Amino acid sequence: MQNKFKLIFTFIFLFLTSSCGGKNEDNFDFSDFKVPVKESISNESKPIEKKNLNTIQYELRPFRNREEILSSFKFEKKDPFKLDSQTSNKLSDIKLKGFLTISNKNYAVVNYLDNEGSINTESIGGENTNLLPKGALIKEINPSEGYVSISYLDELFILSYEG
Repeated sequence: MQNKFKLIFTFIFLFLTSSCGGKNEDNFDFSDFKVPVKESISNESKPIEKKNLNTIQYELRPFRNREEILSSFKFEKKDPFKLDSQTSNKLSDIKLKGFLTISNKNYAVVNYLDNEGSINTESIGGENTNLLPKGALIKEINPSEGYVSISYLDELFILSYEG
């Protein structure tokens, strides 16, 4: 069995070595090869026949007026043209009542729209608490300085405690 293996291995080795070492005598003759000639592109434009052209006329529609837009709202008939003056007033409705520290975690006691309770830095208005306007979140509670910083509508607001 071992002799057969050696014989097969020797035969394959001889076959592979003999096929790799041959002479390469490729000789290509390019004397009859012709390079294709490219046609030159002229910059002259051909006349366009006018009988196939159609005139395009654009008709512009005027903007819709305020009443049309307001009537298209199905829910919460909110005026998109009205500046939201209540946005700035929403934070003025929050009253800071005091601070509470439990297990090295600071809490602020606040009153907002007749709701009173505690909030912390994980509080998000409209998501996990009704003690903040929708979208407002607590950035920092600092009882030693007596303030709470709130991020609301991409602005930072500071509530101070005047105990």
